[in-house]
Amino acid sequence: MTTQPPYQIVPLVNKSFLQSLFKQEPDENAIIAVNNLLATTPMEQINRAMILKIGVEYKVDINKMFPLNMQEFYAAYLNFILRKHQVGYEDDNSLQHLQGILGLSNEKVQELHERVGKIWYEKALKKCVKNGVFSHGEEKAMANYARNLRLPEKITSTLRAEVGV
Repeated sequence: MTTQPPYQIVPLVNKSFLQSLFKQEPDENAIIAVNNLLATTPMEQINRAMILKIGVEYKVDINKMFPLNMQEFYAAYLNFILRKHQVGYEDDNSLQHLQGILGLSNEKVQELHERVGKIWYEKALKKCVKNGVFSHGEEKAMANYARNLRLPEKITSTLRAEVGV
């Protein structure tokens, strides 16, 4: 079972007088159209060609003009999965699919996992040591969580040291 990503439909920006006169579309409508596609279509039905087609329609290279927005779409979905505590095989496949749809590099995706995952890992770690005890079972669970979050050892060891584990 897949879950609809947490995107909301956003109205397109109105054309300015000159854009209307020259039959142009506002550039920002391209990224809004991508957002609306994600908000209205099950992710497994979306493909990279659909995103590229939006770029052609609006005469923009979406990934060059809106790289941060594309990253934000990925990070929002990753956060959505983590909120639902659903980091696992099925979600990994949907994240890989989303990476392909959005045209994000492996390096950029790893960076997003580190930024987002660090927050969730630290939160879970603090919850584990709240009672002052960090059991072997909790240690194993946190190691598994770190793997699912794709966090490198350098980040997890730094966080453990900061939390006092």
